[in-house]
Amino acid sequence: MVARSVLFASLVLAPACSLLVGTEDLAGGHVDGSVASSSGDGSSGGPSEDSRAADGPAADANDAEAGVAASPCTSTHAFCDDFEDGGVDLLSRWTSIDTDGGTMSITTERAVSPPRSVRTMLVPGPGNRDTKLVKTVAVVGGNARIDLDVFVERDDGGYTEVDPIEVVFRPGPAGYDHAALYVTLESSRTTLQYFLEKVDGGGYDEQRAAIPFAFGRWHHVTLTYTSEPPRVAVAIDGTTSVLDAVAGPPVTSLDVAIGAPYARDIGSTWRIDTDNVVVDTP
Repeated sequence: MVARSVLFASLVLAPACSLLVGTEDLAGGHVDGSVASSSGDGSSGGPSEDSRAADGPAADANDAEAGVAASPCTSTHAFCDDFEDGGVDLLSRWTSIDTDGGTMSITTERAVSPPRSVRTMLVPGPGNRDTKLVKTVAVVGGNARIDLDVFVERDDGGYTEVDPIEVVFRPGPAGYDHAALYVTLESSRTTLQYFLEKVDGGGYDEQRAAIPFAFGRWHHVTLTYTSEPPRVAVAIDGTTSVLDAVAGPPVTSLDVAIGAPYARDIGSTWRIDTDNVVVDTP
């Protein structure tokens, strides 16, 4: 993922946001938005924020904390992983894994649908380091919905940015390689970012919106994308924000990444737990 630090108006989009969240030890309302564009030079942190999504019921936060929610994987979905089989071979279900900045493994310490979730453990270190599970899913009809539960906690220590969720949509609108949504936790703000990377290394455009965020608790996150009309949205614990996206050809595939798809300048240990990852292509 490319870094971005320079912001200037470029996209005419209406921001609106909601929230995101969570994680634990791993291994094994209202939003102000601003439209901005940058020339990505690969030197600064990860994506920012921008779209929020979703319709449909969100898991009750209290139920999530108590670990009493039923697994969604008893129903048919384009993709679903509740991590309940206990298998250590995550690549039997996911497309790829990257552990540059830490480890990923199944844990029984915390889960929304018990007894298991997947844990990402980020260790201190400078620079940009990805630790993530990625699943590529074919999209039929240009529309997609991604649901998941996430819990984030960290030890005391400085950090520049950690993004616990990334969804990349392809093909991108004209002039862009792809569009993406990120939940972005920075030391000075928490945002949702709608990010569009230009073709041929030409930089990127982005839109951010502030989102409420709490460490040390489960959050249910729903991200939705429609190609016609072009729209992205996010719902966090039932609070929904919607944003017009850049028009383009119907999306035919997506990559959903969990854990820490982007992490930069981590000064302490982070634990990010993720449970009940569901992708539907209605």
